[in-house]
Amino acid sequence: MTIPTSPLARYDLGEAPALVSQSEILETPDLQRVRALPERAPLEPGLVDALSRRLCSDPAGRLRDHQALALRELYKVGGLVAPIRVGGGKTLITLLAPTILGAERPVLVTKAELREELDREFVKYRRAGWDVRRPHVISYAKLGRKAAEHELIKRAPDLLMFDEAHKLKNLKSASSVRRVARAIQELRPRVAMLSGSMFGPKLMDYWHLLCWSLGINAPVPLSHAEATRWALALDADPDDWTKTCDLGALATLPGGFDDFKLSRAGIVPTMGGDVHSQIILRKWEPELPAELLETIETVAQTKMRPDGELLEDTELADTLQQLAQGFWYRWDPHPPDWWLDPRRAWNKYVREVIEAHVDGFDSPSMIVNALDHAGAREELRATPEPPNPNLGRALLSAWRAVRDEYEPQSVAEWIDDAPLRAAVARAQPGTIIWTRHTAAGERLAKLGVPYYAGGTNPREREGQTIACSIAAHGTGKNLQSWAHNLLLVLPANPTTLEQLMGRTHRPGQKAPQVSFDMYTRLSYQKNTLRRVMSRAIDAGHSAGIEFKISKGVWQ
Repeated sequence: MTIPTSPLARYDLGEAPALVSQSEILETPDLQRVRALPERAPLEPGLVDALSRRLCSDPAGRLRDHQALALRELYKVGGLVAPIRVGGGKTLITLLAPTILGAERPVLVTKAELREELDREFVKYRRAGWDVRRPHVISYAKLGRKAAEHELIKRAPDLLMFDEAHKLKNLKSASSVRRVARAIQELRPRVAMLSGSMFGPKLMDYWHLLCWSLGINAPVPLSHAEATRWALALDADPDDWTKTCDLGALATLPGGFDDFKLSRAGIVPTMGGDVHSQIILRKWEPELPAELLETIETVAQTKMRPDGELLEDTELADTLQQLAQGFWYRWDPHPPDWWLDPRRAWNKYVREVIEAHVDGFDSPSMIVNALDHAGAREELRATPEPPNPNLGRALLSAWRAVRDEYEPQSVAEWIDDAPLRAAVARAQPGTIIWTRHTAAGERLAKLGVPYYAGGTNPREREGQTIACSIAAHGTGKNLQSWAHNLLLVLPANPTTLEQLMGRTHRPGQKAPQVSFDMYTRLSYQKNTLRRVMSRAIDAGHSAGIEFKISKGVWQ
C-alpha cells in the first residue's frame, strides 16, 4: 500500500513577544488555512468489521469505533492526534499502527513504569490473534538524560508514537521535549500523539503536539507568535492580566474553536465505550490532633516551615499537603549560603509586595509574571521602596542564577501519623490509598498497608487494600480490580485527576460503583477541590469529554 508522507512545515519555536498589543485576532493566511481544513469523515459502514478481520485472525476480535478511525486517520492523513480517554484502548492502536503503515522502525515513547504493562498487553493481543508488532520503546525519563540526547535521531523512526503525550506539554524547559522537536523536524516521521489528557484549557500546552503530528493539517497556527495570540483570546485565565486579546476573526470557526478542533481530519477523540459504573464522590474530614492543627495554622498564616524557613508559593502548598498527613520535610544537610541567601532575599521581596496589597499582585506567580514583562503595570512601578520592580528583577535574576545549581536533600519530620491511621481505619477491602509523598507511603507500609512506588506492581494484591504513589501509578495502569479510592493528596490539575480516576473507573470495572474519598479537612484542600472541579469543566469542553469528577455523584 502507498502511505502518504506526513506534511510537517518548519515553524518557529522561538519566544513570542512578552506582551501582545493586538486587541483581537485578525484574518491571516494561517487562519484561512485552518478554516479550510477538512472535517474528519464519518466512520464508513463496514470499516470496523473489515479492519478487524484484516488485523485479527479470531472472529471474536473486534476494534472499537474510535480505534478503527484512529488507524484510518493515521493511514490517510499521515499523522494522528488521539485524545482518547483512559481505558479507551490506546495500547492496541500503538501495536497495530506499525502493521497498518508497514513501518520498519516504529518507536513508542511512554512512561518507564508502563513498559512492563506494554509487554503484557502485547502478549495478550498476540495470543488473541491480533497482528500486533511491538515497537522499540523509549521512556520519557531516558529522553531527558544527557546521554540520550541523540537517541531518537540514532533510531531514525519512520513511525514515532507517544503514549501519555501530555508529558510533552512543557515546551520551554524540558530537554526531552526539545529533543523530540529536533528529531521530528530532522527525520519527518509519521507522528501519533495519544493521551487521555491531551487537550486542556491552555492552548500552548498542546499547540506543538498538533503541529508535530499534523503539520499543515493542524487546526492551529504554525508559528509560536501567532499561536500565543490565539491563546490570549482562547484561554480562560482571569488571574493573568496580560490576556488582552479578543476572538476577532477566530469567532468565524464553525461551532467554536474547541468543537472545530475535535472534528478535523487526523484528530480522533473517544467514541462510545464508556464505563457503566457510577462514580461516587465523598469528602473525608477526619479529626486531627491539636498539636498538628496548630502547626498547620501557623504555617498557613506565616508561610514559613516549622523550622522558620520562608516558603515559595508552590512549596507552601506542598508543605500544607505534607502536614495534613502528619509530617513535613526538613533539609538535611543544610543548604549552602550561596544558594540559600538569594532564595531568602527573593522570598522576602515577594512577601513585602504581597503585604503592600498592590491590586493584581496577590501571589508570587503574579509578581514573577509582572517582573518578566517590560511593560509591567503602573501599580507595581508605583509601589514604594523597598518592593520596587528594579529591586525585584535583580533579586529574581540572582535567585534564578543559582536555583537549579543545588538540589537540597530532605528528610521527613513526623509530628503525628494520626491522619494516616485514620485513613487505614476508613479503607475497606479493595481500596487504593493514593499519596504523592514517599514518607507517607512508607509510614502506611509500617501501618500494615502495602505501598507501591516506582518499579513495583500493584497487581500482586488485586482487590486488597493498598497504597499507591500518584506519580508512579496515577497514569497508564489498569487497576480495575479495585473499586474504592482514598486520595490523601488531591491533584490540582484536572487532567492529572482525570488520569488518576481512570485507573479504577475504566472498561473492565465490574463493580456497580467506584468511590473516591477526597481528603478535605483543611481550608487549603477545600479550595483545591473547588478549583479543580471548576477547571475540569473547561478542560473537559476542550477535550470533548465530560471529566469524571464532573460526572460523579456526591454523597
